[in-house]
Amino acid sequence: MTELLILFYIPWCLLLAFAVWGVICNERTSKRFNQLYPAPEDPMFWEKAAAFKAVSYDKHLWSMMTFRDPMKLYDPIIFEKSGAEMNHE
Repeated sequence: MTELLILFYIPWCLLLAFAVWGVICNERTSKRFNQLYPAPEDPMFWEKAAAFKAVSYDKHLWSMMTFRDPMKLYDPIIFEKSGAEMNHE
């Protein structure tokens, strides 16, 4: 019985856990990925869009799944505020 437990149930439980973690990370990645895309009104839209497109969705997802900070993948220009945003603060 213990051989059956070790050979069958434990690998399937690990596989299920990885699948659930993958779904959670995919959901979080899609939300964050959409939030990071620059607004078209931004004066630096083209520079930010080019920097954003340098990182693929898969790279972002893999960073999340392996417990790394995906924000380190992006160019710091994406996080800079435009002049219009600074005037509203």
